[in-house]
Amino acid sequence: TELGYGFRLDSLALITPYSEISLADGGSSTIGIGLRYSTSADDLHLDLKAGRRQSASGNTDHRVGLQLRTSL
Repeated sequence: TELGYGFRLDSLALITPYSEISLADGGSSTIGIGLRYSTSADDLHLDLKAGRRQSASGNTDHRVGLQLRTSL
């Protein structure tokens, strides 16, 4: 599940803070927060994300990611 809300910065850009949670069969779970920036022309997308994944065995994995997409 993901929950977010977009804020228009100007006539061309949208910024969306969001949170997410995922529960899988077997007891593993993932929680995270992030911030997306995109343009209305769909030529630029930037996603900054932090999360925590816990496996059913109790191992914990912390993640930070940055994804940049653009049309060529």
